[in-house]
Amino acid sequence: MPRRVRNRNLDPDESDLPRDEDVDSLDDATRVCPSCGARNYDDVELCHKCGLAFTAARAGPPPWAVGVVVLVIIGLLLAYIL
Repeated sequence: MPRRVRNRNLDPDESDLPRDEDVDSLDDATRVCPSCGARNYDDVELCHKCGLAFTAARAGPPPWAVGVVVLVIIGLLLAYIL
């Protein structure tokens, strides 16, 4: 689930927020915030209305697991060669 980022500086009257006309013209380049329903540009990390963070932590193997796999492969290659 996306995490919320508190941003007290979000003001709907700020000039750097996307205008409705811009969002409508780029309808295929926007996404809807799952929290408040506002449409945002695809490349933003935070919702301009509620501040929800769109980027989620990427799940992947822990770094030590990658190291273990590399060492096992090297060990198997050395065992095969010797």
